[in-house]
Amino acid sequence: MKRILPITILLCLAMGTSLRAQDTFGMFYSINFTTGNTNDFISKTSFRGFTFDYRHHIRPELSVGLSSGWYAFYERKDNDTYSISEEQLSFSGIQYRYLNSAPLLVIVDYHLTPEELISPFAGLGIGTTYNRVNVTMGLYETKESSWHFTLAPEIGVQVGRGSSLETWGFISARYNYNFSTSDLDTQGYITLNIGFMYGI
Repeated sequence: MKRILPITILLCLAMGTSLRAQDTFGMFYSINFTTGNTNDFISKTSFRGFTFDYRHHIRPELSVGLSSGWYAFYERKDNDTYSISEEQLSFSGIQYRYLNSAPLLVIVDYHLTPEELISPFAGLGIGTTYNRVNVTMGLYETKESSWHFTLAPEIGVQVGRGSSLETWGFISARYNYNFSTSDLDTQGYITLNIGFMYGI
């Protein structure tokens, strides 16, 4: 797992030196919906997030690139008694739960109608995600963090790609599946990205 970050950084540097006219950059507002273990921990939707994407178009219908972002999850739990099973401890009070998630992915996209005004696409991201979990209760706080191996399938649509515009609209849904590590369980959430792509 420790080798994932250096490999991803090398891929970023290698791809960053190959900018050509078919390159596009994206900036998106990200809304996140938790699933699985993450939903058990924080069930509320996160409206605090952003995503940056880069794509190099090998062919009109095929692109490869990078994606990164930051997503913040938060939930206030009611006054109750909470147990830490491993340590056989119980605490009573109001609990505040936080999850900060930052993915770094290599992305491959396939565009169904790349020359049309409306271009649906499907993609897959592979890489790593840094997750940090904080739980605050009164004067006490626990912190855990880990780098996860991540798979992220995605579907979406671009509007304006087939025209002479250099800027076009973008919307996609990406499922971020972060595999469990020795420090944290599996984490998962669906990211709704809304924004613009810019071509150079």
